[in-house]
Amino acid sequence: MRNRFEVIILAAALLLFAVLSVLRATAPRAHASFPSTFDTGANGYAALYEFLQREGVNVGRYELPLGELPARATIVFAGDYTIDSSILSSKESAALEKWVRRGGKLIVLGNIFPFTRDALGLPKTRASENKEAWTVCGFHGARRAVGADFASSLQTSCDRKHSVLLAGRGGPVAIAVKHGRGTILEFVTPTLFDNAQLAARDNAAFAYDLFAGAGAPMFDERVYGYAAGRTFWEVLPKPVIAAVIVALLALLLAIVAANVRLAPARALERDDQRNSFAYIESLARMLQRGGAAHDVIARLTRAAGGFRPPPLGDERGRAAFEELRRLGERRDAGPREVLLAGTIFARLRKDYEW
Repeated sequence: MRNRFEVIILAAALLLFAVLSVLRATAPRAHASFPSTFDTGANGYAALYEFLQREGVNVGRYELPLGELPARATIVFAGDYTIDSSILSSKESAALEKWVRRGGKLIVLGNIFPFTRDALGLPKTRASENKEAWTVCGFHGARRAVGADFASSLQTSCDRKHSVLLAGRGGPVAIAVKHGRGTILEFVTPTLFDNAQLAARDNAAFAYDLFAGAGAPMFDERVYGYAAGRTFWEVLPKPVIAAVIVALLALLLAIVAANVRLAPARALERDDQRNSFAYIESLARMLQRGGAAHDVIARLTRAAGGFRPPPLGDERGRAAFEELRRLGERRDAGPREVLLAGTIFARLRKDYEW
């Protein structure tokens, strides 16, 4: 009886565990939201991106390394500590600071590491709880009252270098700072323009005033994993690309020329190969210069007289014997006659020699 009771308890516990596992697996999970223009969660910036596009602002996304930023552009970093101080001295972060000094515009929406603040020449911050802020001296436009979670404020005021854009009860929460020939706009929180706050009328109006006057702002998405790189052909210098194209065209022409006949075939003239006629001709010229051409033909005629006569009906053979005899009677024989007599004699010896 006791064993049966223990089995029932064990079965009930297993059933309860299975039910809890199923409920946990099917329960909706909270989606981690980030200030990315691809994020549609509460903290995302998808609504801001679509709003700016709808209002005709030339807004874009930037997914390349910071070292490749175009000159005098506007880059937006949304999110707390998106500019990492641990790599500030590296090539990429140093290039960002140099890019601003040369005329770039940097907009930072969120907290910044102290070391980064010093490198960029930004004022220090202090703790300050505010849920609302107003446009002040550095903002040129209609007065706005925006809402966000302002957990800190900036220790500065409007002067020749700093322009305060927003201020709460605890102090400035958004400023514009001149850095070389460029400008840095800092907002102490990224919640000002997220999907949850953008529904407020003044937040949306302030966002339009800010980004419409920033040229063509680009939101950095590389920090959230949306990274793009350059292809092999984009990295190569233009002279190298031109050289590759020329080489490929030359290869294509070589292939076409090797496989498509564009003219009749021409026999190659090779002077280094000589036959027996060339030898006989040179020998005949030598004999003519020595005055022995007639004597050579006469000797060939006498030698041919020792061959057997052509059979009846062999007119070709008889004509050859007769022609050799006529050549032997010529006193003005030259190289051509010697060559012809030698050719006839060679044919007669082949066909009529005993």
